[in-house]
Amino acid sequence: MIAFITNLPTPQKNYLFNLLHKELKGNILFFFSALKSEKRKGWEKYLRDIHFPYEVIENKTFINPLSKDFATISIIKKFPDFRKFKIVIISGGLNILEFSIAKRLLELKIPYIVWTESFNLTENVPIFLPIRYFFRKFLFKNAIAVVCGSNMSLKHVKSFGVRNAILNYSTFDIYKFDFHKVHKGSFLNILFVGRLIERKRVFDILRALKNVENYKFDIIGSGPLLEKLKKFSKENNLVVNFLGDIEYEEMPEIYKNYDILILPSKNEVFGYVVIEAIMSSVVPIVSNQVGAKDFVRENFQIKVGDINSLREKILMLRDENLRNELISYSKNLVLNYAKPEIWVKKFIDLIS
Repeated sequence: MIAFITNLPTPQKNYLFNLLHKELKGNILFFFSALKSEKRKGWEKYLRDIHFPYEVIENKTFINPLSKDFATISIIKKFPDFRKFKIVIISGGLNILEFSIAKRLLELKIPYIVWTESFNLTENVPIFLPIRYFFRKFLFKNAIAVVCGSNMSLKHVKSFGVRNAILNYSTFDIYKFDFHKVHKGSFLNILFVGRLIERKRVFDILRALKNVENYKFDIIGSGPLLEKLKKFSKENNLVVNFLGDIEYEEMPEIYKNYDILILPSKNEVFGYVVIEAIMSSVVPIVSNQVGAKDFVRENFQIKVGDINSLREKILMLRDENLRNELISYSKNLVLNYAKPEIWVKKFIDLIS
């Protein structure tokens, strides 16, 4: 029997876990933690899509008062009985909760694998960098393998001296977003999808759109910066629509209406929206701190905060032929390297 420990999963990961459960013929039990995180607010409803057994790890969760992104700290109240498992997969924030689980597994002499998408130590609150380094060093050093969701994640893990680090791209049900569109015209329908928090740097998009004509910019998501973004857009006469939160199952139809997705985040461990956009024939522009940049042509990756470069990329994409070329390039990469079947096969090979 195999145990898979992770945070409350996104709808993207539910699909992967369903697939993994099916391929392992039910020989796996999932454990979920961090159910009360602000980031995961509303995700409980997607538990309806789960077709595998799971249990909730009893833990106490605290809001981190130093975090601008409403990050949480979780401490285990009661450990599951790990003695019935031959191997355990650990995923999540790689902090005190995951550290305590790994420590317990070592005491029981049960091997474990770490799955991570993270690529740096400075997420959320830099002041915790030393203790975060300690937790990750312990987790990586004692794992029989570390599975990484992107090239940046792989590089990060190898910087700890890990030898058995494996690249296995983060993915999901990419097929539900698969839509072929031939781009035409120079008018640009531009989209941002995500939480309206500082780390996402949505203001960078607004600043880049100053003095740009013939576009429409829609923002999907909510968060503490909403009113400030609305005020800035109005003061600068920008053509921006705030659409609020949209149900995940409606997104495949939403993407069909757009030409460009912009994700200029300061730090984005992966960025599923990038792959969703690519499969929907929407051209992504991303910062160089987005894990999913592996699927975006390098000259459409910008340095974090480079407003002029972002504006330049937007204007370049008025060329309909270039948009079609970029979509073909990115979609081929996704279909060759980030199919969900590939993700599942690599995990099964490791477990075997």
